[in-house]
Amino acid sequence: MRRYWIPESCLGPEHVVLKGDLFHHICVVCRQGLGDRFEVICQQKAFFVEIESVAKKTAVAVILETREIPPLPKPHIHLALSLPKFATLDRTIEKMVELGVATVHLFSSDYSFKKPRPSDLEKKHSRWQKIIQGATQQTGRGEIMELTEIQPLSVLLEENFPSAERLGLLAYEGQGVESLDQVLKNKGDWPSEIWIFVGSEGGFSQKDLELISNYKVLPMTLGDQVLRVETACVTIVSILKYVIGHY
Repeated sequence: MRRYWIPESCLGPEHVVLKGDLFHHICVVCRQGLGDRFEVICQQKAFFVEIESVAKKTAVAVILETREIPPLPKPHIHLALSLPKFATLDRTIEKMVELGVATVHLFSSDYSFKKPRPSDLEKKHSRWQKIIQGATQQTGRGEIMELTEIQPLSVLLEENFPSAERLGLLAYEGQGVESLDQVLKNKGDWPSEIWIFVGSEGGFSQKDLELISNYKVLPMTLGDQVLRVETACVTIVSILKYVIGHY
């Protein structure tokens, strides 16, 4: 079944009004017309609707059924990601939405892909929001994943760590580091949030690693093979979701 994310302003007590870009996407691009049925997502609920009238730039759909969408289970998983190549970030964002990550926190570090201009980021941020919305519709999750503005690594750490409410894990391929399995077995009770720190294509500098260690973020490895950024993110999140009982 097709699903579409709609803003709260489109939702009425018994009807949903489709207009502007939303009308263009649903009725023009996706060719939903009179009598067609689909789901729209808003306010942590899914509304099963049927289009009952279509005008030139507006359509009205009657709400047939409503169901609650369960919230993301706790502990919430957050990805802290050093800015990679934009194509890599596109793929990673999509997969993080699909896997139920609560937030992607972007940061700049010594080996980040590049230091883009604010104007470049503004254009890309609009694209990333479209990717998030599209993946949300596909998966049917009830809340939009948050994508934060890029911060320096030092600021991100200072604002969020150390914290009794957060477990920080650093993906690192260095020698003498415990495996993810070992780190999780030694953890004990789960906090309300688990943060995963992943570097960009260049990894982390020694200066970055020393900074991160000051904030009680635990280094862990996924084995001898060095994974691509998006592969590392998907692998760690998938393992965590299994271990903490989200699957």
